[in-house]
Amino acid sequence: MAQTPVAPPPATQNPSPMVENTRAHVRIAQQESPGIHRTFTGPLDKPVQVFLPTAAARARDVHLVIHFHGAAFIPERAVATLGRNYASATVNVGSGSGVYVPEGTVIEKGGALDERNLEVFVRFARAATRGEKRFIVTHSEIFPGTFASTTETTDYLVRTLALRRTPVLRWGPGGMQQLSEVRQGRFEIMGFAGNSGPDHIDQFHGMPEFLERVERP
Repeated sequence: MAQTPVAPPPATQNPSPMVENTRAHVRIAQQESPGIHRTFTGPLDKPVQVFLPTAAARARDVHLVIHFHGAAFIPERAVATLGRNYASATVNVGSGSGVYVPEGTVIEKGGALDERNLEVFVRFARAATRGEKRFIVTHSEIFPGTFASTTETTDYLVRTLALRRTPVLRWGPGGMQQLSEVRQGRFEIMGFAGNSGPDHIDQFHGMPEFLERVERP
């Protein structure tokens, strides 16, 4: 007697398991940038990696770029590229996003954003729209599943500030494809294509270009 084949369970979609070859996903080579490297104990007894580029070694004042969650060599490359008076501090409290964000119910199934966690971003964005701060948000279309996505949280900022996304088609750093933008004063949101793991990592490897953009008038 023939048995009815059992269908495999559907693959997880957070992020999509699909492989795509449209975008280049250019990666920064891992190498040490020239300068002063120091490591200190920080939050939760986790290491904080501090870097002062050679070009900034004699500066009396420096702008500190703090990066949470990711290898230190990329923010170090970013501040070294800017030169002048920039330094970086990289903090990692654990691997995976679960160490920062609790799991919950997705919005599509009745979940809701915890607006308390977004209020500080709303205040900073509002100040940026008035020209008092500079605030750039970039995001992919990645769907994490058990916590709010970057698309959902940036959409919340757009709604709260009564702004509007504009569709665009534009190349970004490392072969990224920009699909939307929001601009008001010195506040800017850049939305990029992609729901795959490499699309998510593209945001990180685009840091040198994104940080340089923060410096523009």
